[in-house]
Amino acid sequence: MKNKISLALVDMGLPKNVKGFKYILDAIVVIDSNEDYIYNICKLYNKVASEDNSTTKRVERNIKSAFDSIMTKGNLDIVNKYFPVGIKQTNGNLLATLYFKLKG
Repeated sequence: MKNKISLALVDMGLPKNVKGFKYILDAIVVIDSNEDYIYNICKLYNKVASEDNSTTKRVERNIKSAFDSIMTKGNLDIVNKYFPVGIKQTNGNLLATLYFKLKG
């Protein structure tokens, strides 16, 4: 699953050196281990933060920044495969959408 996530994010135009890249990757791996995290985004941020020795606020902010970058500067043809472009969505919705699309 990690490889699928990583390839999708790179294809969408998110650089691997962006902190949000790692947090999105980690968040989806956590969701894959327990889908209940989709319904409690605060617990998800907390879990990712504790695994990465960070704070929940930092995780949330970096994921938001990464998704904003994808939606504004990414390869929109690829982004359209995963997300509806032009519609403002929450981090939780974007993470869940990406997870279910990659899980297939």
